[in-house]
Amino acid sequence: MRALVADSSAPNRIAFHEVPEPVAATGEVEVAVRAFSINRGELGLLRRKPDGWRPGWDFAGNLHADIEGGLKAGSRVVGIR
Repeated sequence: MRALVADSSAPNRIAFHEVPEPVAATGEVEVAVRAFSINRGELGLLRRKPDGWRPGWDFAGNLHADIEGGLKAGSRVVGIR
């Protein structure tokens, strides 16, 4: 998948790169992200974070799978990573 990552060789220290697909850990869910934003704090962190760091923590999308006793796959969600 393609993601925006910190890249010290790119203009403004950010570029699209191919990265591995994420894998949900215990207690996490997978979301098909439809929109994300890079907030002001993350823009500041780009100057200090190592190459490969991924900004874009604020997101909206759809759940990949049901949550036991909760939302169903396909439900629209928003969150902060």
